[in-house]
Amino acid sequence: MDNELTIIVNRSSVPTLGSIILLVSFILVTVAFYLFIDKKKLLLYIMANQIIMLLFSYFFLRLINSQSPSEVLLFSKELYVALLFDVVAIMYLTSYVLGKPMRVLKLLSWLTALLLSGLILLDTPYIFTGEIDYTSYYTAVKGSWFFLMPLYSIVVSVCLIYEFFQYKKLVNKKTFMKAMPILVGVVFFVTHTTFIAFTSVIFHIFKPTNHVNVIVISVTLIIYYYNDLKETTSMSEALYRTYIYDELTQVHTRNYCLNEIERLLERRYITDSYVAFMDIDGFKQVNDYYGHLLGDKVLKMLGEVLNGIEPKLTTVGRLGGDEFIILFDEMASSMVLNELEQVIHNYIYGLYELGVDVKETGSGLSIGAVRIESGMSMKGVLSIADEAMYEAKRSGKNKVVYYG
Repeated sequence: MDNELTIIVNRSSVPTLGSIILLVSFILVTVAFYLFIDKKKLLLYIMANQIIMLLFSYFFLRLINSQSPSEVLLFSKELYVALLFDVVAIMYLTSYVLGKPMRVLKLLSWLTALLLSGLILLDTPYIFTGEIDYTSYYTAVKGSWFFLMPLYSIVVSVCLIYEFFQYKKLVNKKTFMKAMPILVGVVFFVTHTTFIAFTSVIFHIFKPTNHVNVIVISVTLIIYYYNDLKETTSMSEALYRTYIYDELTQVHTRNYCLNEIERLLERRYITDSYVAFMDIDGFKQVNDYYGHLLGDKVLKMLGEVLNGIEPKLTTVGRLGGDEFIILFDEMASSMVLNELEQVIHNYIYGLYELGVDVKETGSGLSIGAVRIESGMSMKGVLSIADEAMYEAKRSGKNKVVYYG
């Protein structure tokens, strides 16, 4: 039957079949990324390019396994139409990567692709004459206007290379090197395709090595997206870490701790949960006597003390300046008070280790703790803990005041 596809396993079919399998794999990976990653526009451009290259490879496979002159002509046409629109897809992808609209170039590439596709599909003799070239592989004889195909590729290639080097002038080396895989893929794809077209037209040599194009540009796209994803992930991790951890003390941030308290208050039943506020006594004197550099070391040391509190599920954070907060969950009040007393002890010891004169500066910790009960509001909890902390200051400092 004419419509049946018979694959002849030869030196040309094997690499092309491999390219198709590779592209299908890449498309599935891209679809998976599309479902879970935010950069959907980039993924759509990559996917469009991969799908067109898949069609390109499929038409090429059908061409080299054609069983009749009509099939040779049909798949030759479809092959080059796919090539034309792949160049358009590359143009859009490059525009996105460079962050440049390139509206005129995209419009011209569309118009050229549509015009040449029309000449191909409408059976005009300008691109393909309608005759078959019986060489080692059957292919359609090129018409007098076929030179427009490689010329189109060359013009697009030159324009994209120009845009890349204009882009290089505007960005730093790191940003440009990030875009380099796309440049390599684009230049190789267009150059290789142009070479095939010229050797076919001028020297009547038809070597089916299109799978090389597919592999190179697919790999360069994957490299680009992998680097982009890695950079995005690193930035997301850095932003997330900035949100949850104070940079200097490495305890949690104010917002993170307040969110944890809010989550605890949303429970239907709350048992053995406590919030403690603490303020460094005499911190201004430490800065005045020893300088802000040592003051930062004191804050960092207190962060280490707080991060050493057991159990590990206890949440400690910095409210700002020299004020800190601790959230205890499911811990007996006696253990909470013991932990807080130990914090004061370890902090004073740390001051001595840093060479701070505790008596001269009057440095210590005033801590106010409150038991959280069901039905309390965030404002109520923080207000009571704050009052307990100031009660500790009023009653001599460097102590714990507990409101149970």
